[in-house]
Amino acid sequence: MKIHWGFWIGIGLLVIAMSALNEKLTLFIVIGVIFVTVGIVKWIFGREKNEKPKHNYVKCVLCGAWNYPHANVCHFCNKPLKRRVKSLN
Repeated sequence: MKIHWGFWIGIGLLVIAMSALNEKLTLFIVIGVIFVTVGIVKWIFGREKNEKPKHNYVKCVLCGAWNYPHANVCHFCNKPLKRRVKSLN
């Protein structure tokens, strides 16, 4: 299970605030700072890369041209494209 970076920062700030109000909980300030640090690290390094979706282009066996996945005929030589049919097993 992946915990969102905002949750780490929020809990860390809450722990820091509560421990700052109570003198007996000063040790928890360090724990709150650790939570905030983990949240910031997750935010910086956990960004999703903008990867383009992989298209399953179809290569014509006759001329070698690449065609869109929804094409039924080759756009270059105008011959029918042969497709592999996956079995349902």
